[in-house]
Amino acid sequence: MWKRAGIDPKGQAWYRETGQGQGQTMDVASQFQAYAFTDRGTYLTQAKRIGLPILVENDPALFNIYHVMPVNSARFPKVNAAGGQAFADWIVSPEGQDIIGEFGKAQYGRSLFVPAANKQESELLRN
Repeated sequence: MWKRAGIDPKGQAWYRETGQGQGQTMDVASQFQAYAFTDRGTYLTQAKRIGLPILVENDPALFNIYHVMPVNSARFPKVNAAGGQAFADWIVSPEGQDIIGEFGKAQYGRSLFVPAANKQESELLRN
């Protein structure tokens, strides 16, 4: 994101690199009333405690997409290929996507993750 903006923040007085995980980085941002990049899940689980508002979301440049990919059993013959494929098929299925879309809603009011599998992705998993 910094390159895209044409900025090199390292060494700037206003820039802090925490060297910590996202949860700890959110703590630092809260202490300094600063900005931080984080994922939806981390933010939602800590939002009440840190008291920082979301300033930008749903920008495709900020998407943090997770993928599922079965291990190649020809290269790794000891892998449980059938189990891996079954998991990959389930995770992109309507049932798996519904579970992903509901995860965290009861506790945080919004899902921690956004289901994004589509038919094209499902087909890629098969090939």
